[in-house]
This record gives sequence, structure tokens and C-alpha cells, in this order.
Amino acid sequence: MQTHGVRAGQQSAKNAIGFIEAIMIIGREEGVKGYWKGNLPQVIRIVPYSAVQLFAYEAYKAIILFWGEDGQLSVLGAGACAGMTSTLITYPLDVLRLRLAVEPGASCHMLREEGLASLNNGLGPWLLMIGLYRGFVPNALKSMPNSSIKLTTFDIVKQRVRRSSKK
Repeated sequence: MQTHGVRAGQQSAKNAIGFIEAIMIIGREEGVKGYWKGNLPQVIRIVPYSAVQLFAYEAYKAIILFWGEDGQLSVLGAGACAGMTSTLITYPLDVLRLRLAVEPGASCHMLREEGLASLNNGLGPWLLMIGLYRGFVPNALKSMPNSSIKLTTFDIVKQRVRRSSKK
């Protein structure tokens, strides 16, 4: 649904459609498979994203505690840095997922014919990383508060469960 305007063209992108209408259009034009478009790349992306995020969180938390900082603000900062790190490492997989959802047949053909250099949108093969990381900064800034709150909550609950199990 988030790619409908891109796939349908400029004119329909200007006309906003509602949730029910989007569901009906996808079902009519693409069938049941259209509802799951981009799901496999998303599942493949989320496993390394979560693993890197948890590892980075524990590493940043250990560094902050080594410096002598303690408290919830320090833990929030470690969570924000962990979110940024996991986004940095897995962002190319997110770009691939979106490209496959927007143009499923074209992306597979393009990757087969031109290789990974086709992902750079005409920047040239030596600028492939720029093509894979286009839009990274807004996405990373979006993930920072989410990660910091989620990981801080995880840490607080973990500490309380640990304390209650000792009693």
C-alpha cells in the first residue's frame, strides 16, 4: 500500500486513497500475492537488524557504564546509538525490499542482467554505496527514538524481573 502511488504513476500519486480502497485495488490488480509483496525481504532484513541492535545496545551500554555514566538517560542514549548502528548495517536490505515491492519483475531482471550496480540509479558502479544508502539519514533519525524507548523499556523490565526472581 505504501508503494501504490509510485507503481500507479504520477497522477494517482496525487490523489490520496483510503485504506479500504487500497486493499480493494491491490486485491483486484494483483490478487492475494499482492498483499504479501516485499514480505520475504522484510523477514530476511529483520533478523540481522534485531541481532545487531541487541548486540550494539549491550556494547554501547557497557561503554557508557565504563565511563562511569549511569541512569536512564545513558541507557536511552545507548538505545539510540544501537538503533542507528543496526539501521546503518541493514539499510541496503531495506532498499532492496522496497525496490522489489515497487517493481517486482523489473528488479529481478535488472539484478540478473546488470548486477548490484543497477541499484545505484545511474550514479555509476563506483558509487554503488551512495545508491544503497540514499535516504539513510531520515530513516536513521526515525529509528533513534523508537530504538531508545524500546531498548530502555526492555532493560527496565529485565532488571525488574531479575530483582523479583531474587526475592
